[in-house]
Amino acid sequence: MKLNRLLVAALLLTALTATPGLAATADCGGTAGVADFNGDGLTDAVAGDPSADVDGVEGAGTVVVLLGGKSDKAENGLPGLGGTIELRSPEPAAGEGFGWAVRTAHVNNDECLDVIVGAPYAGKSGEGAAYVFFGTPSGAPKALRLEGDNQAEGHFGWSLASADLDGGGALVVVGQPHADEPADAGAVHVFELDDQVRSAKRLSQDDDGVIGNGEVGDLWGWSVAVGNLGGDPGKPDLAVGAPFENNDGTGVQVASGKIDSGMVAVIFDVLDDGPYTSAKWDLNQATKEVPEKSGNRFGYSLAYAETADAGYLAVSVPLADPGGVTDAGAIVLYERKGAGKLAPARTLQMGSGALRFPGIPVEKGAAIGWSMAFVGGAPVLAIGEPYATVEGAEQSGRVRFSPVVNQENGDTLDFSETQPYQHFGWSMTGYGSPDGRAPGTGLVIGIPDRKGGGAVAVREAGTATLLPSTLEGAVDLGYAVG
Repeated sequence: MKLNRLLVAALLLTALTATPGLAATADCGGTAGVADFNGDGLTDAVAGDPSADVDGVEGAGTVVVLLGGKSDKAENGLPGLGGTIELRSPEPAAGEGFGWAVRTAHVNNDECLDVIVGAPYAGKSGEGAAYVFFGTPSGAPKALRLEGDNQAEGHFGWSLASADLDGGGALVVVGQPHADEPADAGAVHVFELDDQVRSAKRLSQDDDGVIGNGEVGDLWGWSVAVGNLGGDPGKPDLAVGAPFENNDGTGVQVASGKIDSGMVAVIFDVLDDGPYTSAKWDLNQATKEVPEKSGNRFGYSLAYAETADAGYLAVSVPLADPGGVTDAGAIVLYERKGAGKLAPARTLQMGSGALRFPGIPVEKGAAIGWSMAFVGGAPVLAIGEPYATVEGAEQSGRVRFSPVVNQENGDTLDFSETQPYQHFGWSMTGYGSPDGRAPGTGLVIGIPDRKGGGAVAVREAGTATLLPSTLEGAVDLGYAVG
């Protein structure tokens, strides 16, 4: 890998190709599906390769739109079967990490799905960048650059979250976990968008009403999610993960307490002006079923979905030790019922407690919850386990499925074409959501270390379909999906 991709894992990453194709319709109005970039009525998704070489520019990064194609496995089309469209930085530069994070939303009002891209190493000193590429049925997609605070080594664009707004436009949140308030305390930037930026603001733990203290190395904003989490029902709320925060009591401390145990915070009605109302949990406050320890990384990944009159937020603890199994991982599932506020509802421990996976042992170092996504009407939580050994292939990876509304046993998806160290499940997204809040109809699963430049797999029912990389310069496609 040409970038310092994670700061917590040293992996050899290796990702899809582009067969450019655009619909021939004049515009998206009246023709687009619910998650359709090019207006042909079929469902699309996106995947990032932040280390790809672009026209000889080493490690500039690229993003591909996975165009939907007809399939008996997916009524509205399976992403990737209809070819791909490549998105590039307007000014590709070596090592900027374009595609480190990707998301989708209906940002403007033309019905086409739009793509948000993070490039956290862009700039002379790693200031970072983020862009919105507007879906279109013809021609090159137009790009809108989202401006951060240009802080050196702040890595604006590290994480992304998005959702459609009820009155039109979209909310886009850009994480900047290495922002200095003090060093690497972290921040997030909140944008209300349509064809252009309606409003923008920067938030940190030092803002009035945001619970917590900005401390060295918190990395607040490492992960972000938006949804209806308990504020005004008509206004979006924001969840922020800080997996490197120390549980060190009240006040500001440095390098004390349980180091890098992690936390998650929720800021209610985030588009309002402060002072804000907020809530926060460390792992000990969220559950007594998983012992809190240094290095847990609670808040490493987040996933949100809502259905009927409830909302669900999944918060991962990928380096937790459930049942004494080192770094097996666990997940805390939060629930909001009706107009109530979010609260911890259930702890998912693989192989112990209420949720079990018959015949599949809990594995040391599996890092369950490295990635997560909600799918299906119920919904079901898909859980990435990229370090799992499958059929003797080390770190081949698997995906598990956990029912949300009952205590049934979970199910698993082992990829049929295993390779050692391919890391199936490194990233995941539920594709086909009409607004970014409803669960996806199917999954896109990143396999960034699969030989040949990485790959993604797509699945709505049955087995997963592999989309291998043949794009020139590909390195680790599937590092991020959206």
